[in-house]
Amino acid sequence: MGGLAGMGCRPWLLGLLPLQSFTTPLSAYASSVAFDLVGQGDCEDASGQAYEQWFLFGEKVQSLTYAGDDPSGCSCPECQQVCELFLACLGFQYNCCPESSADCGSSGAVLFSHGTRPSESPPGNFSLVGVSGAATKGGGLTGDGAISGVEPGPGHTFCYKKAVEPGSLPPSGKTTVGYLYKPHTMDGTVRTFVPRWKDCQLLCRSMPLCETFGFWPDGGCHLQAANTTLFRGKCLDGQGEVCPSLAVISGPRDFSEKWWPVLPTGDDGVPAADFHRQSASANASAVPEQVSLFQDPGQEGLRGALVLVLLLVVAALALYLAAQADWSKRRTKKRRIKQARMKKEREAGFTSSSSSSEDFEDEDSESNEEGKPLSRKRSP
Repeated sequence: MGGLAGMGCRPWLLGLLPLQSFTTPLSAYASSVAFDLVGQGDCEDASGQAYEQWFLFGEKVQSLTYAGDDPSGCSCPECQQVCELFLACLGFQYNCCPESSADCGSSGAVLFSHGTRPSESPPGNFSLVGVSGAATKGGGLTGDGAISGVEPGPGHTFCYKKAVEPGSLPPSGKTTVGYLYKPHTMDGTVRTFVPRWKDCQLLCRSMPLCETFGFWPDGGCHLQAANTTLFRGKCLDGQGEVCPSLAVISGPRDFSEKWWPVLPTGDDGVPAADFHRQSASANASAVPEQVSLFQDPGQEGLRGALVLVLLLVVAALALYLAAQADWSKRRTKKRRIKQARMKKEREAGFTSSSSSSEDFEDEDSESNEEGKPLSRKRSP
């Protein structure tokens, strides 16, 4: 930010996020994105090619003109603001003109690598066409990768590049920018902060019921379940024409399939079930097949969770039945042991009783014999 500060460009504070539940103070969104001055001229890649862009007409921005002969007060804070918000933005350039000049055309542009410019309409005063209807995409605008240099030109044109982590951009065509899934935060989760969009996606993949994610410019990560609706991001009253919801990156839990969400054209939104997909191995130019979300691979997370719960219930029931069977078996065994012991005791008692009776009879017989008087035999 040192180069911009020297030209009078101040860090921009992002507006409040477009959800009432967000209570993060404005200072939390202060710019932390670094920009370096590449040089004076139009930005180019390593091959000398110009970039796709969103164009800004100078008559809509007073900061692109300067008084007298001193261009040091010229800057493009709008360019910086938009480039900070959109992850795909590589940098920006602007051309300054003196207020007294009627022939000089001041302008600005935020730059994107070939094929990465967001598909939605540009925010604020930016346009999809340049001077005299010139194209801002396609044709000779094939710049690819980081900004490497400048093409010198007349006037006061400045090129700034943003520090972009290599590989930090989502794969082309697999996410959408500037659209939100609502309900935006599924039950059981809260807004978390992660450094990269892929960390937000990984967090979604770790949740069995998560189907999509929303990654905000300040690092906020929201997870959504099934049965959501996709809405275009909007700036609330007081946020101006450029706000964080215009740069939210939304996407599926994984890229096992190539996804094309049906983008809403009005305020009603599009149900998340209205997705289009095409196998990653198929030709990208083929017409994608429309399928229900419940037939998509992303729904496997929910199915897997339900199957897991069912298996746990079955396992618990099996353990319960096994425990009941073991308890019944032990109880039967104890009853049999008890019955056998009682039988033995009865048999032992019967034997003892019989023996006692025989002894009594023998003693009685002996006593009778001893006490019996001797009979005299009468003579005939």
